[in-house]
Parts: sequence; structure tokens; C-alpha cells
Amino acid sequence: MRTLPLALVAVLSMGVARADVAPPPPDTGEGTWYGSMRQVNSEGEERYPMTLVLSEHGGATDYPKLRCGGELERLGSASGGYVIYKETITRGAFDKRKGDGCVDGVVIIHAENDALVLGWFGAFDGEPMLASARLTRGQFDSR
Repeated sequence: MRTLPLALVAVLSMGVARADVAPPPPDTGEGTWYGSMRQVNSEGEERYPMTLVLSEHGGATDYPKLRCGGELERLGSASGGYVIYKETITRGAFDKRKGDGCVDGVVIIHAENDALVLGWFGAFDGEPMLASARLTRGQFDSR
């Protein structure tokens, strides 16, 4: 008969120990961010507005001038507060027939003070494509 009370005490004490563990702090990068992307590829450089919405496990991108956007899947965190995402274009993906659209890529972000620094890497037709942005919360600012 002693086994049952000891098992009950063990189960209850595990529950108390778990209740004492605080949940992780919220990610400071979560929310909606706006800014201007600067993209560099083999044909030159261009700038265009973007919106980034981040949540705990992923997010969404919108590039209104390019008429495309995508979903972000969080892949992991690197040291120093960097977070890595896989971007899959879900609207306006590259269409070979038209020769127009956006390509999938990898996004790395770092929240710093009131800004979010973003780096993007993708490949198209055997050539690297790079883009970066400094995003802020609130209204879009095209600077």
C-alpha cells in the first residue's frame, strides 16, 4: 500500500516543479515591420518597399512593388540573437513563361533596439541574389 502514496507524491512534486519554471520571454522581433529592401544581383541593384510580419514560429513577407509575398518558416537561431527562416513565395512566384516573379530564399534577422536588420539570400539561374533591409515598426518609411 505504501507504493501508491509515494507515487502520488512523486507525480504531484513533478507538477509543482514544472509550475515553477517561467515561460520563455516573448521574442522582441515579433510584430509588423516596414522598410525598404536593397537587392543586389548580376543585373545591378534595386530598392523596393517590404512588410514583414513575425510570429513565434514563422511569419509572412509582402513586396507590394514586386507583386509577390511569402511565408516564413523558422529554421532556428544562431548565436548573438540572429534568427534564420526559409522563405517560400506563395503569391507571385517566378513564372518561367512570363520571365517574372519572385524566388524562394533564406532570411536572417536580428532585432536591435527599435530596428530589425534583415539579410536575404537566394539563387536564380545559377547566380546569387542578395538583399538587405533595416526595418522599423509602425508606418512605412521609404528612406
